[in-house]
Amino acid sequence: MVRSLIGLTGVLVSIDIRAVKWRLWHGRVDQAIRNLERLVAKLKTWQQKGHFRSRLHNLCTQLLTYIRSSRGAIISYSKGNRAGLRVFTTPAESAVNSLVAKRMVKKQQMRQSQHCATC
Repeated sequence: MVRSLIGLTGVLVSIDIRAVKWRLWHGRVDQAIRNLERLVAKLKTWQQKGHFRSRLHNLCTQLLTYIRSSRGAIISYSKGNRAGLRVFTTPAESAVNSLVAKRMVKKQQMRQSQHCATC
């Protein structure tokens, strides 16, 4: 019974996250914020039931803060895609590469193994 409830809540959260992602991709920032606010409220009520939900609640709250503060800079990628414009991921890829490179330094506190860095 408990496993089925955990599975059900995971499916519901997954559906909510996909809705937020779709709205952000299509430039519907205000709707994405409303969906994320509802998800955060839902996770807050489930927070007492386990660490996973409290961690997820924390991550969703951080995402909500980021989206609110970046509201004006979020564009509709779907419009650009339909217009034949390219979506550049170079800044994101560069940030990831620099983080991985920093973590691979031997004197770094949280060093990753070669295997984990390429996963």
